Amino acid sequence: MTEVYGSTTAYRRPGKRVDVTEQLEYSGVATSSSFVIAIAVAGGGAAGTLARWGIGAAMAPIVGTERWISTVLINVLGCAAIGAAAGYAHRAELPGWAAPLLMTGVLGGFTTFSAFGLEVTQLIEAKRWNTAFACALGSLLLGVGAAWLASAVVRK
Repeated sequence: MTEVYGSTTAYRRPGKRVDVTEQLEYSGVATSSSFVIAIAVAGGGAAGTLARWGIGAAMAPIVGTERWISTVLINVLGCAAIGAAAGYAHRAELPGWAAPLLMTGVLGGFTTFSAFGLEVTQLIEAKRWNTAFACALGSLLLGVGAAWLASAVVRK
């Protein structure tokens, strides 16, 4: 569970609250954890973005002009991954930068809500009502379902 306290974020684990504004030892140098987390999130975002691009490029010959299919797939995979990451973070002792690296950085760069919004809009503008509805509802139901299922499986 993530709680927000003013401008700091804390990751809550059973019986323990880890404040990410504490000092970390990183590469042998005491460094502000906010800086370490910012670097982790930025690097994770770059990795997630490249993974998203790679999957989209690999699927292009399969989906052709129906780009929304790869967007739905990426969003569902991202939801499953963030559910699994949250479930794991709930039961594991992780460094303060690990959850932001994976959840905000990698998966924030990987998932595609803005692309999803644009593609649903384009489908609506093309009067492809059924496809727009299927894309929107599929992303919502499959994404939430994937996050719930992955979190439940990993927490056990």
